[in-house]
Amino acid sequence: MHPVLLEIGWFKLHSYGVLLAAGALAAIWRACRVSQRRGIPESAIVDAGLLALLTGLAGARLTYILLNRDAFAGDLKSVFAIWDGGLTFFGGFAVGAVSVALWAIRRGFRLADVADVCAPSLALGYAIARIGCFLNGCCYGCETGVPWAVRFHADGGDVLTPPSHPVQLYSTAISFLIFLMLVRLEKRNLRPGALFGSWLVLSSLERFFLEFLRRGATAQEFAGGLTQAQVASLVLLLAGAFLIGAPRRKA
Repeated sequence: MHPVLLEIGWFKLHSYGVLLAAGALAAIWRACRVSQRRGIPESAIVDAGLLALLTGLAGARLTYILLNRDAFAGDLKSVFAIWDGGLTFFGGFAVGAVSVALWAIRRGFRLADVADVCAPSLALGYAIARIGCFLNGCCYGCETGVPWAVRFHADGGDVLTPPSHPVQLYSTAISFLIFLMLVRLEKRNLRPGALFGSWLVLSSLERFFLEFLRRGATAQEFAGGLTQAQVASLVLLLAGAFLIGAPRRKA
């Protein structure tokens, strides 16, 4: 893998951070292109995107630390080393979504409009960020004999894993497809919030089924044979289905 793209003296350019930033910038750029159709200025989308990025990173890191407390015991410096990976998507999404929702309410924007503008961008940004996971060598899958299997450095050390599923790249490919599907849905006259609900449903299904390929490798069983991410995916799936099926409000 290539966790470090460039190293000059003490300076290291980490692939995970670069791809995460690239995903965030691509997401903000794409949302700016369509925001005015919903009456939201581009400058407001930039503000919301940066807010979501900062609060989402904090939430993703805090969630990861809480779920892996033993790994950080006695090593407080590693708490801030997000360039090495160690972010939990669902924690970041929850904190980022709440912060943007509060921002939208304060600015007087309708939550459904902001969510629908962001939906395709979320899929695009996630697809790019997962490439960073692949280069970093985290979030890989279980052992497999498929021709495209990859050997990763287990826990960032020198020991290589057996040939394993490159689940990160599966996620990237599926997320790009989700992005294209949402772009097509965006052109239809959907009820407010339905596009965001569609992203919730599609992304939750993607994560739920790919977790089976990670279970026992970089994801452990949590309850009922499911991982923590699968349980969270089911919750978001139900939320997305509700948004899609909710009746239109009369004006």
